[in-house]
Amino acid sequence: SKYELNLGHILVTVPENATPEVVEQRRQRAQQAADRVRAGEDFAKVAREFSDASEASAGGELGLRVADRYPDLFLRATQQVAVGGIAGPVRSPAGFHVLRVIERSRVGIPSSALQTHVRHILLRTGPQ
Repeated sequence: SKYELNLGHILVTVPENATPEVVEQRRQRAQQAADRVRAGEDFAKVAREFSDASEASAGGELGLRVADRYPDLFLRATQQVAVGGIAGPVRSPAGFHVLRVIERSRVGIPSSALQTHVRHILLRTGPQ
């Protein structure tokens, strides 16, 4: 069963040939961002402040898309996370990622539907 996923993303990049000290500094920066979001601070504000990703200016929101279009790393990290929950920091070759599950829905199943059943319409006649 396919599903769609909307994630918030904070990326703290790690240079390719970084020393262990630099990697640890970047990990601590990502952990600080995750801790602030878990403490209740607005994710978009934290993303604009901490993220090195291109979508940081938009509050880190990646948009609703079929789960297959996300990296496997993101899917594994958020698999057991409830909507509104935070995963990470998660390490990748690019750096450290903090992910927030904004929305999760099944493909092809509308989230809400309005149904109306009509049997007949009664009109009353009057002097006019």
